[in-house]
Amino acid sequence: MTAGVVVDASVLIRALAEDPGDELLRQRLASERKLHAPAHVGVEVLNGIRGLTIGGKLTETRARRALEDFVDLPITRYAVETMAARVWQSRHNFNAYDGAYVALAQALDVPLLTRDRKIADTAPSDVEVLLHPA
Repeated sequence: MTAGVVVDASVLIRALAEDPGDELLRQRLASERKLHAPAHVGVEVLNGIRGLTIGGKLTETRARRALEDFVDLPITRYAVETMAARVWQSRHNFNAYDGAYVALAQALDVPLLTRDRKIADTAPSDVEVLLHPA
């Protein structure tokens, strides 16, 4: 079994935005020995930070710092090609983005840390989902 957790973009965006109420989440991420994610996590995080900035929830300065912090995170990224068959098998339950997180957690036999209730409610029984409160 590989150590660590698969982290999805919802968790990373929340932690990087430094919402004052999410110190517990940041501590959780900092305490994990290994963070894993599908390669597309970068695009999702960039899009999330963009949305928060356009929506006025993050200043330009804070957004730049969040992106710098993201680049510095020690996340092992996995090409979607390595999990394409699993993602396709889950197409009736998840879009391809979410399916990749679930498939990666399944393949690595590690928990999936998310803020997405739908993922938590729909994930197969062999995937441990750690749902961070919204």
